[in-house]
Order: sequence, then C-alpha cells, then structure tokens
Amino acid sequence: MAASASATVIPYLDIDFRQGAWHAADNSSSPFTLGNVTVSAQPSGKRFWHDSVDGFGIRGGGEIDEINSSERFLVSFLLPEKLAGLWLTDLFGTPDGEDGEQGTVTLTLEDSSQVVYAFDGNDADQGNGELFVDFGKDLMVLEALFEASGTTQGDDYSVAGFDIPEPSAIGLLGLGLLGAGLARRRRRA
Repeated sequence: MAASASATVIPYLDIDFRQGAWHAADNSSSPFTLGNVTVSAQPSGKRFWHDSVDGFGIRGGGEIDEINSSERFLVSFLLPEKLAGLWLTDLFGTPDGEDGEQGTVTLTLEDSSQVVYAFDGNDADQGNGELFVDFGKDLMVLEALFEASGTTQGDDYSVAGFDIPEPSAIGLLGLGLLGAGLARRRRRA
C-alpha cells in the first residue's frame, strides 16, 4: 500500500511521541511504557533518541536522531488500539525526485494478521520531511514495527505519533440521543 501526503503542520496527535512525557526514554536501551503504549529500540542495545520536534528515532548509525537501515523501532499496545494513520518526520526526497528516503511500517492487527505500508520521502513535505501515512480505514493494532527499507544509511526518518479516529457525527448523535433517553427515563421513575 502506498502512503499519501498531507498537510505540512502535524496536528495534535492522540499518541504523540513529541510530548515531554516520552522524553524519559531518551538515551535508554530499555523498553519504555507510558499508559497502553510500549516503545522498544532494536536491535538489543540500541538507544532511543527523543525530541519535541520529531518524536522518536534511534541513536547511532546515519543520523543520530533517526531510524536507519540497521535499526528498528517497535511500538506495542497492551490492548489493541484503533488507529487511522501515523505521522513521520525527517523523511526527505531527493533533488531529482527519484529514490527519496524510504521506509515501511508493519502493523500487526488484533487477529494476528499483518499489513505493511511503504512510504517514500518524495511524498513528504520538504519542510521537516513530514508525512501522514493514512491507513485508509480504522485498524485495531497490537504492534507497529518501523524500518528503513533502503540499503543505505541515508534512508532514515523519525516517528512523531499515531492518529486515533475521531468519533463519527452519527455516532456522537446516537450517544447524545441515548443520554437524553436515559435522562428522560430517570425523570419518569
């Protein structure tokens, strides 16, 4: 599946790795858990890079703050998490528009099936290399494994976070009507 580009400014994210609470993982090689989310730097012994602009990367290799071809970034959810997409940073194209930085995210879904999304820096905004990877539908995700898919140290990027789908207007209307019905029922009793 191909990624689709979106706006240059990353909006508020429901799971936002740029937030300060995640900074406690910076320079650590141990898995780090916050709420329902655990992040792991791979292979064993690799250390996290964290900052409030780009989110997570892995120390070492090409760029000190990005995931490159010898590193992986694993996000695990204690309970399946409904996700609509994710935001990447530091993912750049090339001046000639060919073979920009490339990567993949492999999602393991609650039924243990996997979906792989490939992305390319040529699809990204060149400001800070922001790219929104739209899953095309809401997915119940157990794990997300990020890898650089190119063979050079130059294929690298950072992970800003995940977008959780907004409740639909019809769903919100239904909840409102249900609440109004329950309130009316209580008044009668």
